[in-house]
Amino acid sequence: VPTLMSHDGICSPIAVLKDGAGKSQSLVARMPHGLIADLEVIAASPVRTRRAGVGDLVSNLSALSDWRLACECGKEEMEDFAYLLSNTAALSVVKSESKNVEDKLFLRDVLNGLILGGIAMEIAGTSRPCSGGEHEFSHALDVIGTSALHGEQVAVGTILCSYLRGEDWQLYKRVFDLVGLPVNASGLGISSETAVRALVEAPRTRPDRYTILEHVGIDEKIAREAAEATGVI
Repeated sequence: VPTLMSHDGICSPIAVLKDGAGKSQSLVARMPHGLIADLEVIAASPVRTRRAGVGDLVSNLSALSDWRLACECGKEEMEDFAYLLSNTAALSVVKSESKNVEDKLFLRDVLNGLILGGIAMEIAGTSRPCSGGEHEFSHALDVIGTSALHGEQVAVGTILCSYLRGEDWQLYKRVFDLVGLPVNASGLGISSETAVRALVEAPRTRPDRYTILEHVGIDEKIAREAAEATGVI
């Protein structure tokens, strides 16, 4: 029975726990057999957590791009139905006329999308349908230490990774702006140097995962150029 919808952990076969150093570890967990969510309760939750849920859901599209990239490079295999579920869930929010987290119909769509993302991970047997380079960026920020929420961090990570893939990063920035999510380092409460450092160190958080960050061989020069070009710094 979730009281917040700040991320897709409300219905997920993956538990993300932090060790003593603040490093995130993704562990296999058991998905709930059922989930009951009261929209009245969700609507009364802190607005920041509702916005963060949108960030985590929309970041699925970045994760899916990285999954396709890994498959094209022969690093992994695709699970088509899991891909479809995650993609459909995220697109429903991106294409929604409303981006108002006070709108209960919009909240319902976001909540359903987060649940579908969890189901997609269960089907795939991995967090791949919902986690790519943007999540590595978030995990790196967790290790460094920030006060930002997960969904806020992956939103900024989505902008950066989409730019590196040559995708329409401005679309994501517009969506996040409409929702009220941070779209730059300042909004996350971090310095420009911390943002660049997190992007450079991101691949170390998931050495078993192939994303655009590994593909381009992310370094300080590439990270800084991406962050400046997108207005993250």
